[in-house]
Amino acid sequence: MRTPLRALLGVLTLITAAIVVPQPAHAAATYTAFTASGYYRNVEAVQAPNMYLGVSTYQGNVMLDLMGLGDDRFNIRFYVVPPTGSTLGVGTFTTQPNADPSSHGMRLTHANGQWCDDSGTITIHELTWSSPTEIAGFAATYSLTDTLCPGGVTGEIRWHSALGYRSISTDTSVLTWNNAWAGQQAPPQSVTFAPAGGAPVTLGAATVSGTSAGIYPITGNTCTDVTLNVGETCTITITPFPTGTYNTPAKLTLAANVALGGISVDLNIGALDPRHVYATPGNVHFGNRLVGVTSAPETVTFTAYGPLGVTFGAGTFIGGKGPFAVVTDGCSGKTLAQDETCSVSFTVKPTAIGPEGVSYRFPVNNLSQVVDARLEVYGISGEISTYHQLPPQRILDTRSGLGTPKAPIGPGGQVQLSVLGVGGVPASGVTAVVLNVTVTAPTTDGYLTVYPTGSTRPTVSSLNFAKGWTGANSVTAAVGATGKVSFFNASGNTHVIADVVGYYQADSGAADGGQYHPLNAQRVFDSREDWGVQLGGLEDFHLILDFESSANPHITAWAVNITAASPKGGGFLTAWDGKEGQRPGTSTLNFATGKTVPNMAIVPVSECDIDPECTGMPMIGIYNGALAGVDVIVDIVGYFDDGILDGGLRFQPAPPTRIADTRSGFGGAGTLGGNTIKKITPAMTVAWADTRALVMNVTAVAPSKSTYLTLWPAEVAGLPKPTVSNLNPVAGQTVANASITVIGPNRGINIYNYNGSTNVIVDVVGSFVIWPLTGGDPNALRPSAATITARSAGTAGISGVSTRR
Repeated sequence: MRTPLRALLGVLTLITAAIVVPQPAHAAATYTAFTASGYYRNVEAVQAPNMYLGVSTYQGNVMLDLMGLGDDRFNIRFYVVPPTGSTLGVGTFTTQPNADPSSHGMRLTHANGQWCDDSGTITIHELTWSSPTEIAGFAATYSLTDTLCPGGVTGEIRWHSALGYRSISTDTSVLTWNNAWAGQQAPPQSVTFAPAGGAPVTLGAATVSGTSAGIYPITGNTCTDVTLNVGETCTITITPFPTGTYNTPAKLTLAANVALGGISVDLNIGALDPRHVYATPGNVHFGNRLVGVTSAPETVTFTAYGPLGVTFGAGTFIGGKGPFAVVTDGCSGKTLAQDETCSVSFTVKPTAIGPEGVSYRFPVNNLSQVVDARLEVYGISGEISTYHQLPPQRILDTRSGLGTPKAPIGPGGQVQLSVLGVGGVPASGVTAVVLNVTVTAPTTDGYLTVYPTGSTRPTVSSLNFAKGWTGANSVTAAVGATGKVSFFNASGNTHVIADVVGYYQADSGAADGGQYHPLNAQRVFDSREDWGVQLGGLEDFHLILDFESSANPHITAWAVNITAASPKGGGFLTAWDGKEGQRPGTSTLNFATGKTVPNMAIVPVSECDIDPECTGMPMIGIYNGALAGVDVIVDIVGYFDDGILDGGLRFQPAPPTRIADTRSGFGGAGTLGGNTIKKITPAMTVAWADTRALVMNVTAVAPSKSTYLTLWPAEVAGLPKPTVSNLNPVAGQTVANASITVIGPNRGINIYNYNGSTNVIVDVVGSFVIWPLTGGDPNALRPSAATITARSAGTAGISGVSTRR
C-alpha cells in the first residue's frame, strides 16, 4: 500500500529544480545540494538557507530523510529506504514507492502534496557514517517517474560530499510581456544562465518551441557553444513580435551537459489591439421600469486605449432594438485618438413585464472589428405595489364562523378566505394583504402555511405552534386569482383567527399609497430600562417618535417588532394608532405567563395630540389586555409614507420561497452556535438588482437553550450588529416571526444567535424594490438613516409627559 508512507511526506514546490545550501564552516571543500530537473522545473542551483539529511527508521529499516527548508518555494522532502532486511550502500538500484525484499523505496513530494514515486533508479556514489545514526557524507544521482509527474524527475543529491556535479541555473523561470501591442515589436528581455554545481558546464543550442514559437525570435545569444566556469554567466535575449490579441505561450530551451540535457524558461506575452476601444459601462441595466413609461437617458462612453486611432462606423441594434432607443449618438463616423472618448445615450420604454435586452454595436477598424454595449431592463407593472394601512379588523375566526364555517381546521385541511372587498380591502387591484394570524387551542404541534389560493401550496411555514399554544404572527400573503388566500394546517386540529391590517395595491406609477423606508434597526422603547416597571394589566401607553420635521407629517405607519417580556400572567398586547377611544378589539400578539413573545407588526400612526411638545410627531398606542403586568419592548425597522417622500421602496409579492434551512445546510448556512453570526445569500431570482429589502418569515427550530435571534444586512461598511431582537425562542421551542430585513450590497443577510445552538428556517414572501419614479438616492437604502428620538413613553418619557394609564 502507498498511503502510509505518503502520509509522512512533506512538500516541494513546482518552481525550483535545484537547491544549493551554503557550506558549514568545517566543510569548505564539500558540496551540499539537491537538484530536481524535469517535471518540477528545469531550473537549477537556487539558493536556500539550510538543508538537513537525517537518519530514521521505516518498517524496521534505516531510512534517509532529506529536508530542504527555505522560503515558500523550496520546501522539500526526499526519502530513500533500502530493501527489507538490508542496509543502504554504494551502487545503482531500482526503486518503487515502498521497499520490499528486492527493491529500494524512494519518494519525493512538493508543496501541494503531489508526489513522484511510481518507479525509478538511484545511484549512490558515496555513503559514509560518522556514527550508526549520523551520516558524514552522501552523494547520489536519482531518477523518478509517475503518471502524476509527466516527464519524470531527475537530479543530484550531495551532503558534505567532495564529489562534484554539473548544474545550471537561471535568474528567472519565466519571461512575461504584459500590455504589448499586437503587430508591434515588444521590448527585449533577457535570461541569465550560470553553472551551479561546482563544475564547468558546456552549453549547446538555444531553441524556442511551441505553437507560438515564431513570435519569439532570439535576438541575442552569448551562451551557445560556450563552456561556463563557476562564477561565469551568459545571456539569451528574446524580442517578441505578437501578431494577435491573445496570450501566446512558448518555451526557450538551452542545451547543456547537465541532467535532462538542458534547461528551459517559459515565455508568455499578452498583447492588446493597438486600436483597442472599450465601453463604460459595458452593460447598462436600466433596472425596474414601468411598462409603457419612457425612462431617463443612460449614457455609454467609448474610450480609445491603444496608440493608433479608432474609427467608428454607424451604430446599430443587433437583432432589433426592442424597447430601447438612441437619444444622442456622438460616435458614428468619428475617429478617436488614444485616450479620446465619445458617447451614446439611450432610453427604454418596456413593452412587457420581465427582462428585455439587446446589444448596440459599432463597426470599428481594429482586430475585433466591432465594439458592443449591452442594454437591459426589467419591465414592471401592477405587481409593484404601494401600501395602504387599515384599522385592524377581524376577517377570519373559525371559532365563531367568521369568514368560514364554524369549526377548527383539521389535519391536512385548509380554509380559503376571501380577502377582497372585506375589512376595508378594495374589491380589485390588490396584490397582497397583511394579516395578523393567530392560532389557538391546537391539539398537537404543527404549523400553518398561508398562500395565494389557486397556486401550488409551497413547502414553507407561516406560523409554527405547540400543542395548546395561543400565538400570532404577521403574515404578508399574495392574493390569488380568485381574490382568496388559503390557510393550510399540517397536523391536528386548530382554530385560526386573522385580522387584516393593510394591503398592497397595484398602481400605474402614481403615489396613491405608501412607500417603505427602511431604517437601521434600533430599539426605541424598553420598559425595563425606560420605566423600571412593567406595563400594568389593562393599561396602555403612547410611544411618540421624532423622525425629523420633513418626514413626520408624511409617515402613516411604523414597521416594528413588539416583544412582550416576562409577563406575570397570560394575555395579549394590542398596538394601534393611539387615538383615544379608537383602540380596536383585536390583538397584535398573545403571550402566556413567563413566556417572552415577539411579533412583527405594521402599526398605523396618528399625529401626537397629548402634549404641545410632541405636536406634529407620529405616535402609536400599546395596550396590555392581561390582568397582570408585562414588560414591553419596541424595535423599529422602518416606516411607510404617504407616497410623497423621495427614495421610497415599493412592494413586490412573490410565491412563498424557502431560502435557508440550516437543518439540511440549504442556503449555505449550518446550525448556528451560541454568539455566532451566519450569512445567507438569496438567489438572484429572489433578490435581484433593485431589491433592497425582503419580507420574510424566520423560524427558530428547537434551540438547545433559550436565546434570541437578530437579523440585519450583511457586509454594509460601518454597520454593526443592531441591539435588537427578531425572535426570542425558549429551549426546545419551534417558533416563527415575520421580518422586514434590508439586504447587503451583495444580497447577504446576517443572522445572529445569542445562546446555545439552533436551526433556522427563512422563507421569503415578497421584496421591497427601488421604484424609478420616486426619486431620491437608492444607494441610501442599504439602509437609510433617519434621526429618531423617542419623545415620550409612559411615566418616564423623555418629554416628561405621563401617557400610561
